[in-house]
Amino acid sequence: MKKLVVVADDFGLCESVNTGIVRSHQQGIVTELSFMLGSPGTNHALRLAGEENIANIGIHMLLKNWRDTGTLVHRADYIKLFDETSEAGIARLVENELQEFETVVGHKPSHITSQFGIAAHAKAMPSVLAYARRHGIPLRQPVMTLYGDEPEQNLASLSLMKQSGATTTDYFFARIMEPDYDTLLKQYQDDFSTIPDGQSAELAIHPGLVGADLAAMSSLVHERARDLRLATDPQLRSWLDNHGIKLVPYDEI
Repeated sequence: MKKLVVVADDFGLCESVNTGIVRSHQQGIVTELSFMLGSPGTNHALRLAGEENIANIGIHMLLKNWRDTGTLVHRADYIKLFDETSEAGIARLVENELQEFETVVGHKPSHITSQFGIAAHAKAMPSVLAYARRHGIPLRQPVMTLYGDEPEQNLASLSLMKQSGATTTDYFFARIMEPDYDTLLKQYQDDFSTIPDGQSAELAIHPGLVGADLAAMSSLVHERARDLRLATDPQLRSWLDNHGIKLVPYDEI
């Protein structure tokens, strides 16, 4: 049996995204929600998670958030943050955000992911790994979109993760910008076909409804509607079943 963890990123961004993510979990293949603190939809996300009794909620680490800046934090802002802040300073941001998650959500995160993959940055990874190892929390593979739209693996952080014994999937898939749905579906089917028997993969997606709140704050708009369609597509669910791919939360990999 092959195992697939499906993570919906950006839970907490805004109400239309939150609603789409919950639908993708309740009616589709999403097994984990990755939660953003200090964002316009944070409180709405918490309320929805409580109403729907959703337990598999991890952290989508931001380090800087809307509450701090009054706007969405962009790639250039993170590059500047890492350039101007010491490793000790980044470690404090990591630790503070993880502690806030525990306080706000009421339990430790079921997994750790991050905006643009910033948890894989050399200045963030040691403190992220220390927390994950201490509490037995799985991590997303160290892939980053900090310097481009599509994920690239940080090989130095991957080596550090392996040396530490941290828990992660064997494979990671995310195709963020592909505009054509049928092409995207075929690409993912090809990706999943490469998973060897007995191994695991994570699929990271950004499902959401397209609302005025989303359009005003994010460059990813129609891609979210595309990913919501993907997550709730019975054709994909049937294909996974027929190819021996089991949908699991992170704690079952």
